[in-house]
Amino acid sequence: MRKILAIMLTGLAMVILAPIALQANDINVTIDSVAVDFAGQPPVIVDGRTLVPVRGVFEALDFEVEWEQATQTVTMWRGAHFWIEIVIGSPTFMFNHEEIVLDVPAQIIDGRTMLPIRAVVEGVGYSANWDGGTGTVVIDTYIIIRGVRYSRSNDMLFLMESNLTNEDILPLAYMGRLAWLYLQNNNISDISPLAELESLEFVNLSGNPIVDWSPVGHVGDVYGRP
Repeated sequence: MRKILAIMLTGLAMVILAPIALQANDINVTIDSVAVDFAGQPPVIVDGRTLVPVRGVFEALDFEVEWEQATQTVTMWRGAHFWIEIVIGSPTFMFNHEEIVLDVPAQIIDGRTMLPIRAVVEGVGYSANWDGGTGTVVIDTYIIIRGVRYSRSNDMLFLMESNLTNEDILPLAYMGRLAWLYLQNNNISDISPLAELESLEFVNLSGNPIVDWSPVGHVGDVYGRP
């Protein structure tokens, strides 16, 4: 009787645990609708939270990633505006010198540094949502200008007559899909961030005190250029 009961319990455990393992193995991550390739180490679920390989997601978000073995610390940065430091096992991480609490600490699994994706992604200002139908973590990225969020997936942006300054438009350098940009009648004199926008086809810069127009030399249609 005990033997039969043991077999039944084993079978029940397999039935219960199999879906959990399947869900963990079938997690996908997209960034602005583009799937992330994790190169052999898929995301895992720990205490109900999705952990992903640090390089897989954050290099796809254009971050530089550095690992320091001695202190078990991951440091990530992007330009001069984003800096992250995460210590393995710590219940918090640092973003631009601000401490943010993690639901699950960063861990090393099978030799890979794994981060709780939602807490870190949302901590740096992006959105992360769960699509249960497809088993996908959906990350939408955006920049912030004057307190307003703009998705990095936008191909058109209207920012005219907003009293914008040189500092305000620095985040535009990360709008890699931008094709049409309207910046007329602002207070912009330095347009160097626009040099990073290889997809830009049209920009309206009339009414701005611009001195150097070379950053938009690659743009086919520039309105307002003398």
